[in-house]
Amino acid sequence: MVVWTAYAFGKDGSQTAEYWTMRDDGTDKRRFTTEDVGERRVAAGGTLYGSSMDRKGIMRMPLAGGTPSKIADSEGFEISRWPWAVTAAPTGTDRPVAWNLLTGERRTPKPRPQPTRWWTAADQDVWLGLDANGLTFAQATDGSWELTTSGFDARSITGGRFVRGTVKNWLHPNDPRPPAIWDLRTGLVGTYTADSFRQQVSRPLLWSAAGDSLKVVDLASL
Repeated sequence: MVVWTAYAFGKDGSQTAEYWTMRDDGTDKRRFTTEDVGERRVAAGGTLYGSSMDRKGIMRMPLAGGTPSKIADSEGFEISRWPWAVTAAPTGTDRPVAWNLLTGERRTPKPRPQPTRWWTAADQDVWLGLDANGLTFAQATDGSWELTTSGFDARSITGGRFVRGTVKNWLHPNDPRPPAIWDLRTGLVGTYTADSFRQQVSRPLLWSAAGDSLKVVDLASL
């Protein structure tokens, strides 16, 4: 099945989210709901799962249609890489949690050897944060490896390898920060040209609008 969203705009300026589905061969296209399920969405097992940036809970709804319902005890979690959801810890004294929505397994990263100002949960296997020296760090859940970089603000991770974020402009801090990708295998940070990239939550793909078409980057091929 293919699942996508669209927005319908009313004459009064109102905006309604529409959720559509169709088969891979292009048949049976239909709108199955207008109930909002959040910005980060993934379809699996005949169900649409969604979470919002406000982390008020993860919603689910059958693709056959119906009313979204909240998964119990999902407040504070956001879908990361299916079937995992993660939560961010507000301070270095608390650690984030990864939660497998299918099996119920939960994982927390081991404490870092150096002080941590804050954590931001990124994946079930890789975690991001900012240490006491202001360096962005990435660490394996089991503590088997750790990597730091400077001048890079991390936002999200895909495929357990590529961290999406922006590069700081030290000479002109008020200028827009160029988008960049931090490759955890090589330690390199590279900028790319795009106004804004959307990230797939189940596969290592990034995409952005490019006129009347889409620009898609398959990070697994880099």
